[in-house]
Amino acid sequence: MRHLAIGRERGALAVILLAAAALRVWRIDLAEVRYDESAAASMVAAWERSGLFPLTGIRSSTGIPNPPAWPYFIAPVLLPFEGPVPMLAEGMVVSILGVLTCWWVGQRWMGPAAGLAAALFMAVGFWPVFLGRGVWQPAFLPPLVLLSIDALLSLAVRRRPWALAVACGWLAFLVQLHFLAAFEALLLVPAAWAARRSLRSVHLLGAVAGAVVPLVPYLAYQLHPDVLFVDVRRLFEQMGGEPTIEAMGLRFLWNLAGAGGVSELGQPNPDALTAALGAWPGVAAAGGLAGMLGAVVLVCARARSWVTWLLLAWVVLPILPLIRHSTPIYYHYLYVALPAVALLAGGAWANLPRPAFKRAARIASTGLLGVYATASVAVLTLLLGYLDRGDTFHGYGIPLRYNLQAAAIARSALRPGGTVLVGGHWRDAEVLRFALGYDVPSRAFEDCLEVAVEVRPVYLLLSERTPGAAALKDGGAPLLGRVERPGGDAFVIYGALPFVQPPSGVGERPERASQECRDRGV
Repeated sequence: MRHLAIGRERGALAVILLAAAALRVWRIDLAEVRYDESAAASMVAAWERSGLFPLTGIRSSTGIPNPPAWPYFIAPVLLPFEGPVPMLAEGMVVSILGVLTCWWVGQRWMGPAAGLAAALFMAVGFWPVFLGRGVWQPAFLPPLVLLSIDALLSLAVRRRPWALAVACGWLAFLVQLHFLAAFEALLLVPAAWAARRSLRSVHLLGAVAGAVVPLVPYLAYQLHPDVLFVDVRRLFEQMGGEPTIEAMGLRFLWNLAGAGGVSELGQPNPDALTAALGAWPGVAAAGGLAGMLGAVVLVCARARSWVTWLLLAWVVLPILPLIRHSTPIYYHYLYVALPAVALLAGGAWANLPRPAFKRAARIASTGLLGVYATASVAVLTLLLGYLDRGDTFHGYGIPLRYNLQAAAIARSALRPGGTVLVGGHWRDAEVLRFALGYDVPSRAFEDCLEVAVEVRPVYLLLSERTPGAAALKDGGAPLLGRVERPGGDAFVIYGALPFVQPPSGVGERPERASQECRDRGV
């Protein structure tokens, strides 16, 4: 009977992993690759071509340089391969590994059924799938979060002293992917206290080494005489501004546990995406209810268990510092809590003291997870359909397919010794440079203000509605290609101008001013 039960568990896990893989590769031509991913890839390219070893990462939304873990994680793919597609494949593999790790941690600490329920949450939930369809920095969080939780539980529950060093190491990597994970390090204190009789000096020294070694590159940067933690000081200065007290973090976590906030991906016209999605995002709130049900069951069934309280604390800790904040907060701040919510959603399968309660809890959990899975797939389907026809440039971004098509035309038109001149805002231009591949000579220019000049150039413009595009057309530059995007605008690719100097006064023609340039603030 035991072999039969194990076979059924492994079969169910295989189905869950197949579903996770299918949802992540489905319509991958519409994947999201934006500036952050491109900037991190450019750091790897600079490392490979110029030996510029990354001691720090890209700049965060607050202007603070992140630690360099992300470039290291994507380097194994980008060093041998070129372009965004291999990096996307790595992100999907990492996401599926996150589902597998969620099952492993869940079944280790709450039983086989709980592990499968938690894995299902991560496999088909809208935001876990959305994150797993790309390679944005938070995409690497789930496996590391789950391994950190497992190490903390090994320390607190099984009193394994070596787990202290392991937990410190995983948390050091987590902090380098998101600063808010530093608050999760507070859980080291109660976990170590639970295992205090097993800990020796060598374990404490190992913990220090586990925390410091992954941080060595970042500390080397921060300790440089020209830096001396100036970025860290600036971050604390920003946090010390006029405070706002609100429960936005709790709302963001609720949205991430379901499919709330998805309409923001439809900017500049979120109302159109809201209409296309219908009531499905609201139905997907069943995911948050599944997490809450699991939390209640764990409190009732295992009120004295470190499993219960460490999972709850992992979810709550990132919310607390966001109650009082002086800078804007965003959805991705709470991604670090999402795998713990998945584990809580599996908590309804923990053993209750009374069989009737146990049966009712499991029936309710099955129903909520089924509704959550159905609604999440519906939201993803409707979102992908909208990306084919709606302008999401200021929300989701330009889907990968259009970037790759425009880059392929420009690359094929480039002659030896030439340069692709990418016209657009510098952040958007970097996305096109990544699509071109950093082996192709390219540089960006602001086509609302100028038309750049190079020997044997190919012009790749983000928009056909700018003064630069009009100047190239009026100047007689041959149109090599046009890739129309949803929303009516298009990438345009031009050849060289038939004269040495570009038309003068590109940025001085008020009659040529466009909404595109106004959106860029030019």
